[in-house]
Amino acid sequence: MARQTTLNVSLTPTLRKYVHSKVRSGRYESASEVIRDSLRALQEREQAAEAFWADVREKVAVGRRDVAEGRTEEGESVMRAHQQRAKKERR
Repeated sequence: MARQTTLNVSLTPTLRKYVHSKVRSGRYESASEVIRDSLRALQEREQAAEAFWADVREKVAVGRRDVAEGRTEEGESVMRAHQQRAKKERR
């Protein structure tokens, strides 16, 4: 484990109560543990968001290339074909 240092933070009364409730629940041994776990969860959430938006940017880039190279279809006819296919599948 990495060397730990001390950092003092200010919490709102609501967050303070939340942290203490987590310690009282027995899931965590200390407030520091609650904060460390919360920061790890924040890191994971940010990494997932970064991966999501990277994927979105890639899909947009592919779409733009397709449009630039003329690989497009007219929307209404595609929708009509999908609707007809769906009707056949329901039968």
